[in-house]
Amino acid sequence: MTIEISNSTIKKYENGNLLSENTFSIQTQNSIYGDNKKMIVIENRTSQSFEIKDNKLYLNDECHDCYQSEYVRIK
Repeated sequence: MTIEISNSTIKKYENGNLLSENTFSIQTQNSIYGDNKKMIVIENRTSQSFEIKDNKLYLNDECHDCYQSEYVRIK
């Protein structure tokens, strides 16, 4: 899976094929992991908290028994 993030749009690709394109915003919200965290918010979807370390983006689903996704920046 490859994601492309611009100012307000996230596009998800698999094998070069566009799977989805969504408008998002970044908001600070209460996290199930504790404290307030910056979240990627897409209408009608569960928010995801995120963290950027070096060239990696970590997206955390904000629900119990969910997933963390890791993406490496392509230059």
